[in-house]
Amino acid sequence: MDLTNIYLGKFKEVDEKILKSSYPYGRMAEDYLLQVAKVYGDVKYYPPLVEIYQNIISRYEPKNPQHYASLAFVYKQLGQFEDARKQALKILELEPAAKPDVEKFLNSLEQ
Repeated sequence: MDLTNIYLGKFKEVDEKILKSSYPYGRMAEDYLLQVAKVYGDVKYYPPLVEIYQNIISRYEPKNPQHYASLAFVYKQLGQFEDARKQALKILELEPAAKPDVEKFLNSLEQ
């Protein structure tokens, strides 16, 4: 139902439920957060994605460069360019081979 509510634009209800609740650790909670993140991204509603990706990174997958890339993108969309830069640099720590893509992203940020 939460995913449907996001598509219907009922962000406040979902934000309060998802971001204010305490998630248990475990694969099911991670999968749920990833599904919610995808739907928020689909509708281009970025504010709750910062907390969602931070939660995924800190609780479940701190070494997954894709989550840092997603968080960097969200920060860029929100105009938080310094935070976007920091996340992009974390990608390089985890995946040095991503340097060309990270440099391209960094160059796309407003100075």
